[in-house]
Amino acid sequence: MVKEIDSATLQLRIAADDDVHLIDIRTPGEVAGGVIPDAAFISMHLIPSRIEELPKDREVILYCRSGTRSYHACTYLMEQGFDNVINLRGGIISVGLAAASRWCAGWRCERSPGYRQSCHEIRVIS
Repeated sequence: MVKEIDSATLQLRIAADDDVHLIDIRTPGEVAGGVIPDAAFISMHLIPSRIEELPKDREVILYCRSGTRSYHACTYLMEQGFDNVINLRGGIISVGLAAASRWCAGWRCERSPGYRQSCHEIRVIS
């Protein structure tokens, strides 16, 4: 069974400086639309070839757009012996919906280099 975390709990854990490793597994085109601060980027299809880059000594939280691909990536990693992986339930969409009200209060909003919109201008496209 895949462990999951919601965006509100993730925000609290990061604010408390919990030692978590965030990995964005979306495509480069999706990442250009915005990221969670301090997340590493490994496209889902590259996980098998870059598996050695993932830490085993701390929690690894994976996210995608909606949480489905990251759920499957967590399943794959668990099959490879990782017991420290967690799926961000709802993906970055859940973060985007909460950004203007909670996340922006204590976090710098980050977009791809050269992108100048603030988090208050983020539009969640379904």
